[in-house]
Amino acid sequence: MVLAIVLVGAAALGIHELRLSGERGAVSTGPVLQACSVDKIDLAVSVQRRSGTRFSFLTVTPINRGGPCQLRLPLTVKLADPTGAALNIKGNEASTILQGALPKDHPIVAYSWANWCGTSPAIVETMPSRRQSYPVAPGAAPPCSDSIGEVGTPSVLEPAILLDSPSSARAPLGVASTFSLLAQCGLQVVDFDASYWDLVAGQSIAAINMRGMMTLVNENGARFQSSGTTLYFSRHVGSLIVDPNSLLCD
Repeated sequence: MVLAIVLVGAAALGIHELRLSGERGAVSTGPVLQACSVDKIDLAVSVQRRSGTRFSFLTVTPINRGGPCQLRLPLTVKLADPTGAALNIKGNEASTILQGALPKDHPIVAYSWANWCGTSPAIVETMPSRRQSYPVAPGAAPPCSDSIGEVGTPSVLEPAILLDSPSSARAPLGVASTFSLLAQCGLQVVDFDASYWDLVAGQSIAAINMRGMMTLVNENGARFQSSGTTLYFSRHVGSLIVDPNSLLCD
């Protein structure tokens, strides 16, 4: 079976507006803009698995081929087979509104997807005004929970949380400072040097809470050391997408 993700224009559907924490573009100030022309809006769709976790993130962002405008685009996110039939996934066919002032704002719709036991490869298919397909990279879909003994656990698609306001102070280059890593399905949130950070691929963390020393090794790299354990991080660009639940990790 080939998986398709279908984004459908949903003017005729019962739509609720999804407001994600930290979502940009939900409220804009400044001059009143004309509405965006749908035929000048493309959608960028991505499915990526977060390193060290058992879930993937599905994101949709607009690409504006016209001038400044106010976007309000109803969408329905649908995980479907090649015939367009919705797959049996809890939270499937979720409706939302992609909105914001372009290009000033950076609107994004994000979903967390857990437990996929279907067959790869997968494609992402979008509407409303026309169909566009995007390949999903091997390994991007979330792993099947059957492999960890949770046979029969449903696949779940649900709104993710967006964080875009780090609270940490700037860190001096090359100076180690005391730091705590709180693991919640991998490293959910690492807030250091006024930025969020991603665990470099190929690493994992087993402890729930690790205290050690964090060092800014260069502008976009950091190193955490604790009791013989060394972990490397890269600076995250843009809003950090966080799964709303604490799921089982690798």
